[in-house]
Amino acid sequence: MKNRNTAFTLIELLTVIAIIGILAAILIPVVSQVRQQARLSQCVSNLRQWGAANLLYANDNSGLIPWDGGQGTSPDNMVEHMGTLPWFNALPPFIDSLTVRDLNARGALPELGDGSVFVCPSAEENPANPAPAWLSYGPNYLLSTRNPGPNRIAITNLSVIREPNRVPLFAETTNHAPGSTGFVALNVNPNHLAGATRHAGKAPVVFFDSHVETFTANELVRQHRAWNNLNNPERVRWNPLHQ
Repeated sequence: MKNRNTAFTLIELLTVIAIIGILAAILIPVVSQVRQQARLSQCVSNLRQWGAANLLYANDNSGLIPWDGGQGTSPDNMVEHMGTLPWFNALPPFIDSLTVRDLNARGALPELGDGSVFVCPSAEENPANPAPAWLSYGPNYLLSTRNPGPNRIAITNLSVIREPNRVPLFAETTNHAPGSTGFVALNVNPNHLAGATRHAGKAPVVFFDSHVETFTANELVRQHRAWNNLNNPERVRWNPLHQ
């Protein structure tokens, strides 16, 4: 009896290759979506931690949340403003993280992809903006600023937040400009958040009640345009004074 030829024929090889191609076409997008969802989940977790840290800090400081640190600041900024410190050096101890000041002293400022609570896992370098891309989050720009105005609060006390489920506390952002020190911790202005919609076109926001939602850039801008309206019908109220 003759031995059967066990080699693959050309047709069989092409069939196998076609099947592999089909499986790859199905699986690659699925794997990419799973990866994106995992990164969004981590980003949401980071923001939720920053939200919790703010509330814990306020609990220890007569209801006050930290100030934003100002423009042109440095990693070592420990300047007090109305009794509060810059958020990046005030909040980390409340979530078991080193402050930016401590990290800078060790020569170990956060880096992209290092899993730090300061870093969105989807953040990337932006050649058009030499500011540090790892600084992915910041406070609502209408809260706790050294440049208050009719609609901007010098330092925010939890007592003025009457609708904590509607007022943003922290959000993801790329609205950074390099300062003389190469470090800027700016606040979050929704008009400049288009670059922060890293997660399938959306950016997460944590509110004063600690819940997190994601919004498109257009949604954030539309909501912001109504911030001066006392009868603002939008879901989000960026200005806590207009409630």
